[in-house]
Amino acid sequence: MSTTKRVSMTLPKSLIEDLDFISRNLQITRSSLVSEMLTGNLSQFRSYVEQVISVTSQEPVTLSRNPDKVRSYLEALNQTVDSAKSEYDKESAALLHSLEGLKNEH
Repeated sequence: MSTTKRVSMTLPKSLIEDLDFISRNLQITRSSLVSEMLTGNLSQFRSYVEQVISVTSQEPVTLSRNPDKVRSYLEALNQTVDSAKSEYDKESAALLHSLEGLKNEH
């Protein structure tokens, strides 16, 4: 049984030209290039979406090709990630500050 599935996507011409240029010069297929580019990043992105957007609705979903809507979602996710990173950095700094001066006992 195959672990891959063929999909069809509509992409801007300039993106296809970039993919073709890179894949031709690296001597790899477009599919391999896109797979490698998405591997790792997409599962992390999915986790962010799961945290931000409720996926409990069983209602049919209408998919949009509106680039403004996509950018809006991505910007909201970026803000969420930036906020979480900022909070993590603050807590890490506070923890490190509280540990300063303590003996390092192993």
